[in-house]
Amino acid sequence: MLRSAWQPNYVPNRQYLVSNDEKGGAVEIRVLHPGCHLSVSGRLGAATVADVRLALAQAIDGGVGDLLVDLTGVELVDATGLGVFVGAHRRADRIGRRLVLQSVPARMERLLLATRLHRVLIVERSGESSEIRAVG
Repeated sequence: MLRSAWQPNYVPNRQYLVSNDEKGGAVEIRVLHPGCHLSVSGRLGAATVADVRLALAQAIDGGVGDLLVDLTGVELVDATGLGVFVGAHRRADRIGRRLVLQSVPARMERLLLATRLHRVLIVERSGESSEIRAVG
């Protein structure tokens, strides 16, 4: 069993695969192109977002241009998972980059609409980027 990035004891290498059977989920983060393209799959909840936050921060700080995040394999997202994407979006915006969510599952897209985060986050649909921002 791999452990999460936050651990009370120092571990020199962080592992991006979190398996947490007791809390009902796991998340896997793959770096497809360092600083430019990540793939996230599994469940994004309070128990697993620390690793996602770390991977996104490292990718934002270590690259240039758009940071593409492929969400094809995401099964579940809760409020903390959405918060990680909003935080990463703001971090990227501060240094002149964009966080672009790709292949957003329908379930997560409905959640983005319900929370009105579709107005803040950039979601790429069917090969074309669509940016919807709140006016005013």
